[in-house]
Amino acid sequence: MAKTTKKEKNTRLKVSSQFVPGTKIDATTGNTLDIVALGFDAGELYGVDLASRAFVRVETREHGQQSDHDDVSDRENEIRRHRLGGVYRLVVGQQEPIDAGRPEALWADEPMTRIGSVTRRGLRRLCSQVLFGEHPGSLILGSRARSLSYADLSSSNPSMMLIALGPKSCRIYAEGSGRTLLTFVWGGLEQSIVVRDPHLCAIVRAHQGQSLQKEDLKRALGFKIGFALFGYARVKDRYVEKVVISLLGD
Repeated sequence: MAKTTKKEKNTRLKVSSQFVPGTKIDATTGNTLDIVALGFDAGELYGVDLASRAFVRVETREHGQQSDHDDVSDRENEIRRHRLGGVYRLVVGQQEPIDAGRPEALWADEPMTRIGSVTRRGLRRLCSQVLFGEHPGSLILGSRARSLSYADLSSSNPSMMLIALGPKSCRIYAEGSGRTLLTFVWGGLEQSIVVRDPHLCAIVRAHQGQSLQKEDLKRALGFKIGFALFGYARVKDRYVEKVVISLLGD
């Protein structure tokens, strides 16, 4: 992905309130898509196509390039180079076979170009348009398990989802293994998901493992939580783990 420099014009793009729910994404080779970034993890951009409001996961490396998916420093560098709410233009390349672990995946044969960003209000509007509905017993990605066997996944089910979440209903802390967890109440159930966002993990480390919630969490983050993005990490040892990709402000 092309790097964004201070000299680049930060064009503000509007998020229309008028759209047709259920519109399918046009992933025809050569088609151009404008993707709003909602998160980054392990060489992938997680976002939403502005035209269709469809979720997408886009490789940010060159096509076919391999890397260590668990290299934390690589993920930290990826986060530092990009801002959530940035809009990236993608020219759709030849697609790979559908991956049950990430059916929203798209490939580009050339680096994406950052063409601007949406305002905070625009990002909030976009998020509200693509939320997964909350119902009694609702589960993140349809399961209580933190990880699932790849063999049990279906390409007809999503590998990422965005929910509305407030700071009063969640806390972030480090478990004994050192991994950071987000525990929250959604669908009337308390659920815990591993956090992959290096910025959130660094905040927990800076607070010496203290459990952060309510006003302490808001102060530590510097914003009031409005949304949480979840996804399946890449397959490892024939399993995929549910992870917190990012938290977004209200």
